[in-house]
Parts: sequence; structure tokens; C-alpha cells
Amino acid sequence: MKRKEKRFRKRARAQARDGDAFGRKLRQINRLIGRGHHAAALTRINVLLSDASVDAVRRGRVLALAGDSEFRRGAYDQAARLYQQAAAQCVYAPLHWLRPCIGHVSALLKDVRIDEAISVARQTLMLAEQKKATFDLLVAGANEEVEAGGVVQTPRRIHRVSVVAGR
Repeated sequence: MKRKEKRFRKRARAQARDGDAFGRKLRQINRLIGRGHHAAALTRINVLLSDASVDAVRRGRVLALAGDSEFRRGAYDQAARLYQQAAAQCVYAPLHWLRPCIGHVSALLKDVRIDEAISVARQTLMLAEQKKATFDLLVAGANEEVEAGGVVQTPRRIHRVSVVAGR
């Protein structure tokens, strides 16, 4: 006779930190995609994309979810196009630009377009190096700003180049 043992977690599960209603909507769409409900997810994506008040970075995040849906369905060519559009929308965001770039490379690899995937991966790595150099210049100039005005405002911390290369 098998004895059923109770399992205990060492720590409680972390609750999702949705900063606003938009984050909750993205999480719901992501859950729908994960469960295979692509039609419902794409309907919600279309609603978000048709909203004129959505800025470019948020539009890019929604397009990345559409790319995820197409990727999961096996439409790798369409997914690559959606990821490319999402990356173009999110290029100026400190953190959100990487996910669509990686999705673009993955979709190209699945679509057996190896040369294009290598090219996009190299461009992504160069973009990460450029972002790091820009960030380093801004941080280096912080001392001068403190001396001049007493207040420094630095941008959000970016992905390390090693993280981008590893992914």
C-alpha cells in the first residue's frame, strides 16, 4: 500500500506583482497562451492593440505575446515577423527589448533560417553592448551632475551583455 505524503514548501509562493491593470491583462493573455487558448488570447491582444492610448513599449509587449501565440501554434514565419515588430517598438525600453529579440532568433531557428538567426543574434548582442556603453557614460557623468546641481537621475539598470549573450 502506497502512503501519500504531504509535501510542504520551504517558502510561500511569490505573488505576481502587476503594477497596474495593463500588467494584469498581459498576465491573463500569457496564461491563455500557456493553456493553448490561442483564439481567446489573440482576441484580447487585438483589443489592446486597437486602444490608441497604449504607448510604443506596451504595444511592443503585446506584439511579443502575439508572437508567443504564433510560435506555440507552429507558425514560425508569422511569429518571427511579430517578434521583429515588437523589438522595433521596445528598442528604447531598458529591459523589455530583449525578450522579442530572443523570440525572433528562436522563431528563425525553428523556421530553419539559420543565417538570418545568426545575423539577428549578432545584432542583438551589438545592441546590448551599445546600451551598456550608453549606460556607463550616464553613470560616469553622475559625479559631475551631483557637483553641479546636487541631484542625479540615472536610468533603469539594463541587462548585462553576458546575460544577453547567454540567452
